[in-house]
Amino acid sequence: MATSKDHDHVLPNGNTFLAMTASSPGHWAKATDPITAIKEVRRQEGSHWPKGRVPITVFYGDAETLQVNDFGGLSWDTRKPYVPIGLFTVTKRSIHPLKKADFEEGGSHLKWMAQEFSSVERQVDERFEKNVEKDPAVQELIAESN
Repeated sequence: MATSKDHDHVLPNGNTFLAMTASSPGHWAKATDPITAIKEVRRQEGSHWPKGRVPITVFYGDAETLQVNDFGGLSWDTRKPYVPIGLFTVTKRSIHPLKKADFEEGGSHLKWMAQEFSSVERQVDERFEKNVEKDPAVQELIAESN
């Protein structure tokens, strides 16, 4: 599992892929590609799940600010939004987008993607709305338009 001191998971653009189990508490890993990150989480977590299937989420974002918090949730800087890559069912031999039938909870890859994109958009909008009045550049544009 990569730590914040390891930089072997950082791409030249400063981003990384973060994979984590879709449960708490769980495991996580960062890598320069999503498959390596997924395989590392599966290696750490695999035997604890029924039928060897592990639900794993994958995100892409800034290597410094995209983190797993102390409660097993995703932490990120709204100035540098992450990109949700997907929710996958992972076994020893396969990686595929999660289907409703894979786990009892009845979630799906498409539903998860829609929720994640909506969450990122909402949080970025909230940050923008809170800070727009304080931003000198915005204030200058408002003054120029009046």
